[in-house]
Amino acid sequence: MAVAFDAVGSSVGHDTTTASLSWTHPGGASANAVVVGIAWGSTSFPPTLTTITCGGTTMTALPSGGQASDNGTGNGGVLLYGITGSVSGNQTIQITASAAPGNELIGNSISFTGAAGFGTPVKAFGLSASASATVTGVASTSMVVGAECHGTNGTCTYTAGTKRGDD
Repeated sequence: MAVAFDAVGSSVGHDTTTASLSWTHPGGASANAVVVGIAWGSTSFPPTLTTITCGGTTMTALPSGGQASDNGTGNGGVLLYGITGSVSGNQTIQITASAAPGNELIGNSISFTGAAGFGTPVKAFGLSASASATVTGVASTSMVVGAECHGTNGTCTYTAGTKRGDD
């Protein structure tokens, strides 16, 4: 079965300095994989997450350790978590950190049908410059998920692909 887009959540947490977020992901009847992207705006990157669940089931950190927006610890970064299996229908996504970020905590989710697992994330960063990432070797039956975060007054321009979700 080919992997296909199912649904995207509503981005939550803009400019919040709380240590937790929660939202309902509107998965379809046959969704079997969810990816959650977390942008952490604080000098203490990566954060210690005490809870990251989908429908009450603990999600797994996708293998990368996250990506700091400046490739260091000074300006936050982004983390990806995933879960496969029976994740159809509306699912509550819950994220709790051990402490609140200095600036913001933002999260969003995307679900797929026909997915059996996750590949290895491709990471990139830009420090006072543009960053780009090239994903190669992806099967025609696969999907690619992108997540980004940027420091103060940064901008993001997507030059290819289909954007689904909120900034």
